[in-house]
Amino acid sequence: MKCRLLRAMPWVRRAHRQGIAPVGTTIDHPDAWQLVRLGYAESADDECAQVANMTPETMRLAQEECEMRERGIHPDDRENYRDGKMTGYNPDGNPIPGPNAEPEQEEDEPLSFYLPETYGE
Repeated sequence: MKCRLLRAMPWVRRAHRQGIAPVGTTIDHPDAWQLVRLGYAESADDECAQVANMTPETMRLAQEECEMRERGIHPDDRENYRDGKMTGYNPDGNPIPGPNAEPEQEEDEPLSFYLPETYGE
């Protein structure tokens, strides 16, 4: 069963060899379908596609979810991320505005008027 990586991933092969598997690497493993289901890879053979059992739409959604997990997007903010209202987080935890972010509105200060006790003087 084979899949092809859509994202670079760390790998460990035997105890002493490890590294980063680049995008496009073909993984031949009985559990390769799980990488497809998680959105890290696409099926590279019919067996993997059959076991993963995903439509093009569910694959697209899994890949979007994978991207959001990697970027650390909180589940409550995922809709705003998908809509382009945010692109991630600043170090202080506040969202970084995206291309579709609504401009922040400045709060108006309350108006104050001076009215003399007797009008017209």
